[in-house]
Amino acid sequence: MHSGTCLTSTTHIHMWQTFHMRGHDLQSSWRMRTFNVTSGRYDNLTESFGLPNMSGVGISFGIERIIDVMRELNLFPDIQLSASKLLITYFDENGQGLAVKIANELRKANIPTEVYPDIAKIKKSFEFADKKGIPFVGVIGEQEIQDNSIAVKDMKNGEQRVLSISELIQYLSDI
Repeated sequence: MHSGTCLTSTTHIHMWQTFHMRGHDLQSSWRMRTFNVTSGRYDNLTESFGLPNMSGVGISFGIERIIDVMRELNLFPDIQLSASKLLITYFDENGQGLAVKIANELRKANIPTEVYPDIAKIKKSFEFADKKGIPFVGVIGEQEIQDNSIAVKDMKNGEQRVLSISELIQYLSDI
């Protein structure tokens, strides 16, 4: 990287940086770089394309800097990484069977649902749901298998409740 100063006709001094990039050797005469904009004049720009003696000018905006400013000003919308309302997790194969059954019932009721793919520690599935922005996690343990129910945790406020499948469908449909 090379840096230096460029004196413009109005005697303002601007710092500029030259980066190794394709096409840089086409640029000639003057170049100015400010916080978000780079501009320049290109003599004989079209000569390599068969059109001699044609100059051009160009301008580009520094997308990285624009993104940094947008982040600082919180201009990016929150993006939900998953359309699912509920992630169902379980402790064993029996719970996995009930998880698939409940997920199918919820999907029939047009409630987007995911089943955690592995028998794993519950903490791992909660982290997974949090990372994907899934608002509810349903946990199936021994008691839930016996009662044909599911323990549901609201990931935003931590509130937990045990619901039957029909109660769960009604609860998630209302949200």
